[in-house]
Amino acid sequence: MTPTRAQTLVVTTMAISGGLLVVRAAAEDKKPTTRQVVGIAVAGVGLSAMATVASPDLAGGLALLWLTSSVFIYGGPAVRALSTPLKK
Repeated sequence: MTPTRAQTLVVTTMAISGGLLVVRAAAEDKKPTTRQVVGIAVAGVGLSAMATVASPDLAGGLALLWLTSSVFIYGGPAVRALSTPLKK
């Protein structure tokens, strides 16, 4: 995997993860905690740096793992939150 492809994967993963987090929090009438937002930002910077400096393959793999876990954790509540207004 090239560094550019790995960085694209990292940015896409963090954007999707952040989006799911915001939708889930909004569905619960809350806002994302500072810890969650900082965690996504730090992970994105770290994985992007890893993709550039150390190992693009490892950074891409970790980004895919992050994306998979985010979908399992936040995906269900986010889909329910998005589909509820459509049923009314």
